[in-house]
Amino acid sequence: MKIDSPINFSLESKKIIDNYNNNKSLHDTSYWSNDDIVKLKAEIKSYYKDKQKYTCVYCNKSIRVNHSAVWDIEHIVPKSTYPRFMFIPENLCVSCKDCNTIKNNKAVLINRSIVRYPMKSSSFSIIHPHFDNYFEHLDIYLGKIYSPKTLKGKNTIEACGLLRFSYESVGWDPSISQTTGLLESAQKLLNDPENAKFYAMEMLIKAQINSM
Repeated sequence: MKIDSPINFSLESKKIIDNYNNNKSLHDTSYWSNDDIVKLKAEIKSYYKDKQKYTCVYCNKSIRVNHSAVWDIEHIVPKSTYPRFMFIPENLCVSCKDCNTIKNNKAVLINRSIVRYPMKSSSFSIIHPHFDNYFEHLDIYLGKIYSPKTLKGKNTIEACGLLRFSYESVGWDPSISQTTGLLESAQKLLNDPENAKFYAMEMLIKAQINSM
């Protein structure tokens, strides 16, 4: 999945955004909670839900429900550290709540001292939904095992906690982390994409044995 076109804001929203961009005193993450931008946020969420076909940009899971509460507006570069990028269309998308919560405010920029928002894939350490083709960087086996093809794929798995789907499939609980060799197999899966299928199966077998 790749977002083929970013949002083109309504005239009303553009006025709000222009005022924000031109007033540096407003450049703070707290502005996101401002009552004046409720309609603007609804516009963002509605656009990207449809554009992404109700699919999370990080875990690639499709969640087709009418209730928008299952989706979060995602700032790819965190608004907490770069509030000036809050309304950059290419910095916006929607993600599932779990991916959004786990990714949180993790650093994703290669050059963290930039002033302007970068418009190319190579500027980001994770898969960027506007600039990258998802499956050029990741494979998903059995709908739950995430295997990296590239360093970006590996970074995305780690940043968004995508190994959680493998753990959940075998009834993951905290005690499973003590299974001999399990976490080592998970790390091998991330570090050795060419043998990912083998390590993924090895990891699941170990976890299943522990859960019996």
